[in-house]
Order: sequence, then C-alpha cells, then structure tokens
Amino acid sequence: MRSASDDLPEGVDPEKLDAALDRALAAQHFDASLKGMLRKLVLDPDDSYRECCGNDCYVCMLPLGRAVDDVRREIAYDPSRESS
Repeated sequence: MRSASDDLPEGVDPEKLDAALDRALAAQHFDASLKGMLRKLVLDPDDSYRECCGNDCYVCMLPLGRAVDDVRREIAYDPSRESS
C-alpha cells in the first residue's frame, strides 16, 4: 500500500490527499479505520475493484467508489494517466 508521501504519484500533495480522504469518509459515513484502504483505491486503477457483488458487503464497492471519486476530484488525480 502506498502510504508514505515518497510513494505518492508525482503531483499528489500528501496533505491535500489526507484532508480529502477525511472528507470523503465522513460524507459516506465510513469509519476512519477505512482511510488506508480508501487511499490505496484512490491511487489504484478502477478496474481492480469497481464491481459490486450484490452480497450486502461492508464496505460495499458502490459507496466506496463514490468516496474514491470524491477524493480524486478534489485532488485532481486520474490514475489512468499514470505511466506503467
């Protein structure tokens, strides 16, 4: 998991990311303990997780995906533009 600022993609401000994660967690009524998972998903490509399985999981990928979108919008980050 990318958590240190040294491991963040170029142009991603660690303080802005941290604040955006907090706001997105609060907006979706998620526990703060999910912050690390949300951070990873924000930085990972969408095709690695975006489907809902329909089993009432906690945490469901649909609201989690909305939180990811909120963070990405706020920090102006698009993982599809990252070079492999």
